[in-house]
Amino acid sequence: MKLDDAKSEKPLIEKLVNLVSMDVVSKEDLAKVYDAGIKVHHFDDVLRAGEANEKFEQEKCSGDHKFMFSYTSGTTGDPKGVKTS
Repeated sequence: MKLDDAKSEKPLIEKLVNLVSMDVVSKEDLAKVYDAGIKVHHFDDVLRAGEANEKFEQEKCSGDHKFMFSYTSGTTGDPKGVKTS
C-alpha cells in the first residue's frame, strides 16, 4: 500500500493503528496516514518511551505472535509485505 492510498484502503488495513518509522516523515505524509486513522511514531521516540516505562512486563510469545512485518519498496510494482513470526 502506498501512503496516497492509505485512506481509500482503510477497510483492508483496519487493524493497523500504529506505524513506526526509522526516517523522518513529512507533514504531508503524516496527514495522509492520520486521515486513515494511523498514528506514526519515530523509532527513537519508541525507544525512549520504552526506556522510561518502569512498569513494562515482557509478554510471553507463542508461534501465533507476529514478530515483524517487512515491506519491499515496490521497485518492481506495488509494495509488498510479509509477516515474520
